[in-house]
Amino acid sequence: MSRPEDGVDLKKSPQAEQGRGLDEAQQVTIREVRAPKEMANLTLYEERAQVAVERVSGRQITFQKRIIEEEVQIPVTLRREVLELTTALEGGTVKLNGELLEPGKTYQIILTEERPVVAREVYAVEQVEIRKEWISEVHQQTLTLGREVLDIGGAADLIREQQVGERLPETAPPFELPDDLKS
Repeated sequence: MSRPEDGVDLKKSPQAEQGRGLDEAQQVTIREVRAPKEMANLTLYEERAQVAVERVSGRQITFQKRIIEEEVQIPVTLRREVLELTTALEGGTVKLNGELLEPGKTYQIILTEERPVVAREVYAVEQVEIRKEWISEVHQQTLTLGREVLDIGGAADLIREQQVGERLPETAPPFELPDDLKS
């Protein structure tokens, strides 16, 4: 006999049909095998790190080229070429450019002289190169991630581990025939 609402196939064995007088050792044990019914779905979540790089403006730098003035004193030696005239104490009078020269005194007549000529000349003293470049460096960031775990509690004989797609083993507790079917 069959009860489809229970999912149990209760057929008597041929020995049970023919020989009602079989002893207990010869009787057939019928076991109930049912496919597990899905009661509910439960989704477990975990956190994962999402890494993105954000470009942020750094410091602003202004470059300005300007002239700094300072006053310097540089010693320059200047030379003159002179003609010296010394008049003797005795003798006549001497005139130079219509001027009467005193006896015994030395007079200088400048023939040539040096004068300082100051000119500014610009010389390159430094070459400055300004460039912009990307510098890559590895930065370690520590992040704590969480994940959900399903904790199951209850009697140990009720809990079985089963992989996805795996069928349960056909080891169910023995099923007893109702008394009205035993004869």
